[in-house]
Amino acid sequence: MREPYLDGLRGWAAIAVVLHHLLHITIFPGWRNYLPAIPFFADGTFAVFVFFVLSGYVLSAGFFKTGQRAVVVDLALRRYFRLTIPILVISAIGAAMMYAGWMVNGHAGYAAGSWFWWSYFYQFEPSVADMLNFSLYRVYVDANAMTSYNSSLWTMPVEMQGSIAVFAVLLVAGGSRSARLAGHALLLGATWWLDSSIFALALGCALADFRYSRHFHQFEVSEKRVMLSRLMILSGLMLAAMRWEDNSPVQLAFASLALIFGVMLNDGVRRALSAPISQWVGRLSFSIYLVQIPVMCSFTAWGFMALYQGHGISALSLLALFVSSFALIMLSAMAFYPVEKLGIMVGRKFSQAIFKLARPTVLPLRTE
Repeated sequence: MREPYLDGLRGWAAIAVVLHHLLHITIFPGWRNYLPAIPFFADGTFAVFVFFVLSGYVLSAGFFKTGQRAVVVDLALRRYFRLTIPILVISAIGAAMMYAGWMVNGHAGYAAGSWFWWSYFYQFEPSVADMLNFSLYRVYVDANAMTSYNSSLWTMPVEMQGSIAVFAVLLVAGGSRSARLAGHALLLGATWWLDSSIFALALGCALADFRYSRHFHQFEVSEKRVMLSRLMILSGLMLAAMRWEDNSPVQLAFASLALIFGVMLNDGVRRALSAPISQWVGRLSFSIYLVQIPVMCSFTAWGFMALYQGHGISALSLLALFVSSFALIMLSAMAFYPVEKLGIMVGRKFSQAIFKLARPTVLPLRTE
């Protein structure tokens, strides 16, 4: 049973990341320091943690629905190709744009007052060998945005390492309820103690286990379901907006969990997130996330410098730059989407080939 509303939520989270960055570099540099109570639609950091919790949930939901280890192995075999092929292509595009001299964000960042963020990107000498090393390996172990071919990819070490941790818990614990609870406790405790963003994926995995247990049904049929849903959504938004640190992994993970759980219980929100526009942005979410930084460091930076010309920029000009940049990001995501589909297809083919070779040894696992 697919849950399309979660795809919609992921899509709007991707839009939130784009709005967060565009606000930062066009309308109000450093706005997060002055307006902490910005809602979800402009809080990119919170939106990324929604991604993380959703990743932990989606990667483990199939196992909890079917009780088969084969589902986990299938996703594990697909994961590297699903992520790496789009990363390789967008990194190659970024390197080519650097060679062409199109990344003019260095000067634009200083002019915009974003010297501590925007101006840092693409300030190194690219090479084919380094780009390949980054795309195929380094992106999963090094989150340094200053040496990245796409600074948005700081999330990939969390995604890949968190995926491996979730898969390990599911494969080791298997169908034993007590073993799964111990696995959840171990992963949650370790990542909390380390103050790691992987804690969010661990929460997503635990949420999937709860979602497909008999206990969740009690919430679904409760007379107070709507009130509880609204309370959870509001609590998640408030916890994120009033966080004491901008990048507090544990707090942001709990805020994301509350938001997602509230959405699960709210029929109206689920319908809205299942609407065609929400499903469209959901399909494009990873592509949107990948193309935003190259667009902002080229087109948006060029437009800013053209409008700036050594003095200030009018509010109307900034608004026009904001809107045109957003439109170009969406068009670029649509053009990039076939690359993402290629990654999905290659991952699926690879998994099918491995299963075909190992089919006699792959047995379904029944839950208790």
